[in-house]
Amino acid sequence: MNIGKVEFNKLGTCKKVSILKDATVILDGACDKKATEERCEQVGALLDLFILTISLVFES
Repeated sequence: MNIGKVEFNKLGTCKKVSILKDATVILDGACDKKATEERCEQVGALLDLFILTISLVFES
């Protein structure tokens, strides 16, 4: 998915977003909690795979 092509109505809503150097916190989001947890797991798995791939590239 290209972020430039995402429509705003697909992003959802929340009351507050805090963006820090090492974390982003979204408070009072209007969404399905289970779907959010599943997506967080997917993103975490992709991040783990990316880190593993990078470490293998630099170890070679």
